[in-house]
Amino acid sequence: MTTENPTRRTILATAAAAGLLGLAACSPVTLVQRAVEDRSAEDIAEDNRIVIGVNKLMAKYKTASVSTEIYEQRLLVYGIVDDKAVYDGFRSEIGNIAGIRKLYWQVKHMTEAQQEAEGDRMIGFAEGLKVKAEIEADWLNAEGVESLNFRVAVDPLGAAYVLGRAKSATERDRAIAVVRNTPRVRSVADYIVVR
Repeated sequence: MTTENPTRRTILATAAAAGLLGLAACSPVTLVQRAVEDRSAEDIAEDNRIVIGVNKLMAKYKTASVSTEIYEQRLLVYGIVDDKAVYDGFRSEIGNIAGIRKLYWQVKHMTEAQQEAEGDRMIGFAEGLKVKAEIEADWLNAEGVESLNFRVAVDPLGAAYVLGRAKSATERDRAIAVVRNTPRVRSVADYIVVR
């Protein structure tokens, strides 16, 4: 019996991620990040396959205001859709993508008028990306947080969703504390698995 060399696993994961770059509609940073995580190349490839399926649905329904995060086939879909038929169709078809272990559906249906009425309460998509970047940077500096094992998404209403795998409840609590203490985060959904 042979054990897999961790360096070989990283090289294979990087190659698998790079090979999917054109198909996955993910940024190169995301794919490289996935390649150096503490999980198998097969697991990362399965996540990328699921994301490709979701991206095809997003193109079909023209849901530019919806985004995803995934970790170990636990898929988070979040954002705002103003068309009820698009919302319903996208929601019903996403369950047809094979391999999703758990779906966290955080897409909100809000008409344009409802979004305008929210006014100052909404931080918007671009600001959500800035908040996400702040959280990820703070994780890198947080003692006892293995940030490569976590994903965070921040929706236009300031809700933060955290996916990933913590090695202990203490690590999970530290990671969540970073998110809670980030300005402009209004609520936090903890989807972290401890193992």
